[in-house]
Amino acid sequence: MIKKIYKKTKAWLDKYEKYLSPVAMGFGFVIDNLTLQRIDLWIENLVIITYLSIAVFSILYLNIYKKKKYKNRFLSWLNLILPFILQIVFGGLFSAFMVFYSRSATLFVSWPFLLILVSMLIGNELFRERYERLNFHLSILYLAFFAYSVFAVPVLVGRIDVDIWMASGGLSLLLIIVVILLLHRIDPEAIKKNKDYLLGSIIFIYALFNVLYFTNLIPPIPLSLKSAGVYHGINRSDSRYELFFEKPAWYEFWKETSSTYHWQKGERVYIFSAIFAPTRFKQKIYHKWQIYDEENNEWLERDRLGYSISGGRDGGYRGYTYKTNLELGKWRVDVITDDEKIIGRVKFEIIEKNSDLIFDQEINN
Repeated sequence: MIKKIYKKTKAWLDKYEKYLSPVAMGFGFVIDNLTLQRIDLWIENLVIITYLSIAVFSILYLNIYKKKKYKNRFLSWLNLILPFILQIVFGGLFSAFMVFYSRSATLFVSWPFLLILVSMLIGNELFRERYERLNFHLSILYLAFFAYSVFAVPVLVGRIDVDIWMASGGLSLLLIIVVILLLHRIDPEAIKKNKDYLLGSIIFIYALFNVLYFTNLIPPIPLSLKSAGVYHGINRSDSRYELFFEKPAWYEFWKETSSTYHWQKGERVYIFSAIFAPTRFKQKIYHKWQIYDEENNEWLERDRLGYSISGGRDGGYRGYTYKTNLELGKWRVDVITDDEKIIGRVKFEIIEKNSDLIFDQEINN
């Protein structure tokens, strides 16, 4: 009877798997977007650590079963469903990474890295037959270890810089080495057979992450820009900011302020930004003011004004800088860390003000 149910279950999974996987992926991505709120909350990290733990257990067990150790009916059932569970777990991991990294990402800079995450999320659904291959398991697992370490270590330490990045990479290597050593005890022949592939895969992933980091293509997670814009005036009273701005055109619905700034010589131009950082996080932030040189087709830095932020506020740590010595033309202000990682960007064009304007007003509490 049990054997019959086993065969029917296997046949059902084989038949409907191509429908179940995309549905599970889409459902999981929606749930992650709705439930994963703050990168520094213990429950969010517990979810990811649970995913990683299930993935490690599944990989270890599948190799134990292959060696015909502790084999019985229950373990046969477990062996049947674990490849599917492993696929769901990896899908959940990369879905969560996509949620967190996209919130921290500046799309015009970090799109190559986000494209890799999207590719992993979609590709996870296309390689069902590979979920019984050791080298494939470990390559995806190491990618997940590195993607998680990148924001777990800064959250624990309370800052981001090159040293923290290297520590994150070191932690990911330590974790995958531990898993490989455990697998070596289970099946040394399998590790020996795949060692060249595994070594090459780990080196490639490690090198890829570092290339993306040092070319500023990985977002400065766990920092994220909650809001930013160009303003005509800012009044602060305790924790309350009164902001005066030109309303954006209807087709610039995603912008907080207009991309056209009417300016009169001697007036201040303000850049206001709110940046989310985890609790106990301390970081120096800069507004890098740049003007576009039409003749040489390049952006020229005019100023770099900074302030320190503290983490923990849901709406982000708020701060602003301003300039009075400006020129007419196209401007952009990059919101960056002290190691040049771009958190966000405000673009606008300064034109001469010919008449009095009535500004919109916003209260930021």
